[in-house]
Amino acid sequence: MALNRRYLILAAALLIALISVSLFLSLNPSKQVSSKPFYLGVEFAYGSQFSQVKALVDKVKSYTNLLVIGSVLLTFNRTALDESCDYIDKSGLNFIVLITSYPMYNSTFGYPGNDTIFDWMGNATQKYGNHLLGFYRYDEPGGNQIDNAKFQLVHSASSQDEASDEYVYNLGGIIHFYAAYGGRIAVTHAKIFTSDYGFTGSITHRGTSAVFGEFVGNQSRQTTIALDRGAAKSFGKPWGVIITWKYNNNPFLESNYSMYVDLAQAYSAGAHLRGGF
Repeated sequence: MALNRRYLILAAALLIALISVSLFLSLNPSKQVSSKPFYLGVEFAYGSQFSQVKALVDKVKSYTNLLVIGSVLLTFNRTALDESCDYIDKSGLNFIVLITSYPMYNSTFGYPGNDTIFDWMGNATQKYGNHLLGFYRYDEPGGNQIDNAKFQLVHSASSQDEASDEYVYNLGGIIHFYAAYGGRIAVTHAKIFTSDYGFTGSITHRGTSAVFGEFVGNQSRQTTIALDRGAAKSFGKPWGVIITWKYNNNPFLESNYSMYVDLAQAYSAGAHLRGGF
């Protein structure tokens, strides 16, 4: 399952109150609704044009507070990326930007001369302040380890312990490289996010700021929550969920009501309880 198959509701730790009090109480009559702020947003996972981002922002800004730029094609176009981030920021939304492998950002994609994606990350962090929550890097590392040999972090190991150690070492190296803007000196440690449907436990959480457990297909929502929340708690980090595809064909996403119930379930399990990333 690749990132570009998702156009989605992202329910992260700190989600926003799209889940109404009345529905939440009807689903969880014994729960008290917290007034604590939280994030609820959508992901822009297709397209490469600012106009497409603008249309999505205009559609959802009245009932969300987070937008994830998850289209690699958009990040290759620096002008479109700048315009998109400017518009998201001015609309009052928080946002996260997907960054792919740094060698892919070169003059062909609008990063001329010695200017690199790391320069952009540093400038964006200063320019957008708290609205830019961080960067999304290395989509579904655990899922790739299970299902996609091309992107596996561990290709051979003599034991489960060795495989686990190598996975943590390799993933940690990738995350920390981008969190430090390519290892530059005197750079504030950036927040790095990912989402996963496999290995959502401690070995993925260790290096990231937060992992969004994926509600995908018919996989157990309770299991996803338990693994993600338990790992996040052990590291003292926030956690959340991202609702991805339900079907392989149209309509792809689950019904509106099912999505609503999934969001309420994540909220009820405590995805909103930790403040800030």
